[in-house]
Amino acid sequence: MIEINITPQNQYQRIDKFMLKILPGMSKSFCYKMFRKKNITLNRKKISGHEVCKDGDIIQIYFAEETYNHFATSKSEKSFIDDGVLSVIYEDNQLIVINKAAGILSQDDGSALSVVDQIRSHYEEKDLQMDTGFKIGVSNRLDRNTTGIILSAKSLPMAQIMNHKIKNHEVIKLYRSIVMGKIDKDIELKDWIRKDHNNNKVSIDSEGDIIIHTLIKPLRWNESFTEVEIEIKTGKTHQIRIHLASIGHPIVGDNKYGNIPLNQDFKRKYNLSHQLLHAYSYQFIEGEIPLDNERYYKPFIATYPDLYNTIAKAVFK
Repeated sequence: MIEINITPQNQYQRIDKFMLKILPGMSKSFCYKMFRKKNITLNRKKISGHEVCKDGDIIQIYFAEETYNHFATSKSEKSFIDDGVLSVIYEDNQLIVINKAAGILSQDDGSALSVVDQIRSHYEEKDLQMDTGFKIGVSNRLDRNTTGIILSAKSLPMAQIMNHKIKNHEVIKLYRSIVMGKIDKDIELKDWIRKDHNNNKVSIDSEGDIIIHTLIKPLRWNESFTEVEIEIKTGKTHQIRIHLASIGHPIVGDNKYGNIPLNQDFKRKYNLSHQLLHAYSYQFIEGEIPLDNERYYKPFIATYPDLYNTIAKAVFK
């Protein structure tokens, strides 16, 4: 454990801001997580991060010395991650819509930064209280390195409505991607897949137990690459990635289902280390349960990451 004594020279600062000053390598989301887990306490009491330090206070930091020194002397090495700063597309009192960066988990599994961590920190900064017993979560999940739209309800009734609409296919989900090869016409794909849980992969298998349905529309192309818009009618693990790979048009940067020599070339040229797949648009449509906000029936749009724009500009000169 490391202790920091608050003196007249550093009092009257909010503890979250003070901690981020002395540990610049620690992300804001991770800092709030440490408050919640009581790995950082004030006078041995659990804190929210909004408390103001006073002369004589003592901050307890339950880190190994090596961990403390790492955070104290270096910025986060995970440069591809939006370091705890949440990119909010839309927010009201029922719903928040996020543009997720690459490298961030959708749900919190305790292993790394997640969208749920970011949302929780966002609410803590705004001093927004959730209903008792309501657990923050996300209604749609993206692979760790897929970017784009994620939705999170702010109440149990809204979460139930959103989950109902998703289950009953009362949503339109559009993705954008750059794939290998030329596609110059619309394609509709329906297949059965089987999941290999040990290797976290799926494969097309006529005797599989999961059906996937994908619509592919080319937006622009040349002889080497195509930018596509993908609508998923089902939302299964790695659905878009396996469907595109199965027709000979793997996603650029996809190291699980893609073309390894091509990916290595893009890694060398653009430092691309993940699939170039972006959840671009999400829209609710009318159905069994009406939504009380007309805004929800209009598409939510997530802007492209800078790296996506850079690569698109280079390959479609």
